[in-house]
This record gives sequence, C-alpha cells and structure tokens, in this order.
Amino acid sequence: LATLLSQEDQLHYHQINNIQLPQHVLYILHQLTFTFTPSTSSSSSATLWTAITLLKKLYLLSQQQHPIDLITIVASFTLAHKYQHSQTHILDYHLIAHTFNIHDIQLIHDGEVALLDALSYDISVPTPDDFFSYFSNLANNTDPKIKTIIDEARLALSSPSLSHQTF
Repeated sequence: LATLLSQEDQLHYHQINNIQLPQHVLYILHQLTFTFTPSTSSSSSATLWTAITLLKKLYLLSQQQHPIDLITIVASFTLAHKYQHSQTHILDYHLIAHTFNIHDIQLIHDGEVALLDALSYDISVPTPDDFFSYFSNLANNTDPKIKTIIDEARLALSSPSLSHQTF
C-alpha cells in the first residue's frame, strides 16, 4: 500500500496508521459494521476501514483535542457507509439512534456535517481493497494463477472481524 502512494501521502499514511484509537471506539465501530452493513458485502470491511481512518484523520488534525464521542463515532460510520455503499444499501438512522440511545437523529446528521467540516470535506480514503482491485486488474493480463492468488488474499483479508492494523 505504502509503495503505491506519493512521498507526502506515505508520510500521512504512516502517521494515521500509527494512531491507536481507544478500544471502546473500535468496539462501537465493529458493532455498527456487523449490525448495519450486509455481512456478504465486500465493502463492509472498506466501510470499517474508512470510518476508522476518518476518526484517525480527525484525531491527527485536531492534535488530539477533538473529542471522539458517540455522535462522532456514529457519524464517521454513516459517512463511511455512504461513501463506500453509495445508494446500494440505505442506513436506517432511526434504528441506529435507537440502538445507541441517541434521542434525535438530527444529532447524527449534525455530527456528519461537523466531521466533514473538520476534515475540509476530504473523506476519500484509499482502502486495501482498492489496491487489491488495482493488482487484480493488472493480473488480468498475466498468469491466471497470480490473479487467483490476489483474489484469494483479498477475500481472506476483507473480513470486518480483522483488526484495522492486521488488515
């Protein structure tokens, strides 16, 4: 992954990758992913990856001063979900609010806007799945065994149950 990024992006990638989010934040994100994304969806791991990376970007940008509260965690997930799933799977904000005891879904929407604002509306996050797609497309013109290996690695690593660091 790092070898495909520019020098500046590599530094940013390593800074983000070295940030450790609190366990309760990761637990909530995993709970959201398992509950509100289709389990057969290959983009559920991309959604989790993106949500974690958005929170790490926020943490890095705010010099660790922006609180990562429940609304911010949920907002990172809903933004990541929208980004990764587009219109293929619509989230039920009322169910999310009910599950996490959030009394008004407008708080989630406000959290999304605040997160977008804090990140200057830059929520594009290259995921490992993007690079597997790139390698898989390159392998189309080579030995079919290489493409099979790449596709099997992608499948093995795309489980949302893997930790962000392992992925």
